[in-house]
Amino acid sequence: MYKEKNISKLLKNKIPIPIFFHSGICDGYHFAINNYISGITLRELLLKNNTNNIDDIMYQAGTILWDIANMLRYSFKTPKNFKASFINGLTDNNILLPSDWNKSIKLLNLISLIDLLIRTNAKNQPKRYDDIVLLINNIISY
Repeated sequence: MYKEKNISKLLKNKIPIPIFFHSGICDGYHFAINNYISGITLRELLLKNNTNNIDDIMYQAGTILWDIANMLRYSFKTPKNFKASFINGLTDNNILLPSDWNKSIKLLNLISLIDLLIRTNAKNQPKRYDDIVLLINNIISY
């Protein structure tokens, strides 16, 4: 529950998060009664109502998009021309990127960062936790 609580705290003002009113067991089945706070879905937040479907993005997310996502994860802390120069270097060398590459790398980074956040203990790894939160906030606040 600790991991889910951290993710919910981080994303609660950005996307719908379930609010549980009751959970229990009935006839051997676990159940929960819940409601969602208002907001937009994580997909809508990242794609800004783009008609792309998430499967298409993941399909396109071959090695090159993962590599670009990793390379540009901290680009907001680099000189302003770093990102443009990096992408120009790729295109100048005939590396074709999908038209929505920027949204795709944000989604890929968010997937990686949420996975890291789930596996990070804020108490025992505060610097790592703060760094992940900073990166996620940077992605979802664009």
